[in-house]
Amino acid sequence: MADCYCGLKLHYSDCCEPYHNTSKLAQTAEVLMRSRYSAFVVKHVDYLLATWDATKCPANLNLSNDTTVWLRLEIIRCHKGRETHSQGTVEFKAYYQQDGQHFVLHEISRFKKNQGTWLYIDGATKVSEQ
Repeated sequence: MADCYCGLKLHYSDCCEPYHNTSKLAQTAEVLMRSRYSAFVVKHVDYLLATWDATKCPANLNLSNDTTVWLRLEIIRCHKGRETHSQGTVEFKAYYQQDGQHFVLHEISRFKKNQGTWLYIDGATKVSEQ
């Protein structure tokens, strides 16, 4: 069995897919971060838009022609963002390939909980070649 795209030692159908098909809600900011990363991998645009804070969410997100190959996710640290918190940050590195070149997206993402649902707000990003 292959690990989930988010890097956890579970199959996608037992890990991030239940969030994508809305049968589960992310209980922490880290879980939402991981499920959003997996959503980029499988190009699940509806999930990405639904889990974005309305004040920062783009009007649309088109990944149909996106040639990015997401390779792996590394969670560096989480600050707050647990079940009892109303906000939190997740620092991560996402490794990917585009047009034959390897890159690392290093981001500190901000999340908030709105009526019991974690949402991605935005992030400070830095992209570098690997």
